[in-house]
Amino acid sequence: MMTLKQALLAATLCLAPMGALAQTAPPGAYAPPPGAVEEFATLRDGVKLAANVFKPPGTGPWPVVLSRTPYLKDGRGTPEQLAAAAKKYTDAGYVFVLQDVRGKGHSEGFYQAYVTDIEDGYDSVEWAAKQPWSNGKVGITGASALGVTS
Repeated sequence: MMTLKQALLAATLCLAPMGALAQTAPPGAYAPPPGAVEEFATLRDGVKLAANVFKPPGTGPWPVVLSRTPYLKDGRGTPEQLAAAAKKYTDAGYVFVLQDVRGKGHSEGFYQAYVTDIEDGYDSVEWAAKQPWSNGKVGITGASALGVTS
């Protein structure tokens, strides 16, 4: 029969390798969808929200269409499908910004559905308006949860 000390040691030795399996990808391993650049909006409380920014061809600045999602900016379809969805905006001369809400995807913070979305959405619009690629005009889009979070 094992003592408690021996059982704890055995459990520790069995579970120790699990930490290596839970490690995140090494820095630089992430690549946004084709045509996008990942940028971070800093909010009033210092939290940074990740966004894929798709720019139209040519020289800006351009108007911006912003959509915020709790469903992960990189998680709905393949990178190519995400790029194709953004293309309808960039072809029309808009920058398209798809942003992970607080606590989701590459964004910092703690996710609480709809708790901070008003302030975070406001700060995100202000951030987008001040970017060098923006002409200061920002519209928002989204249906269902994407509409509520935007």
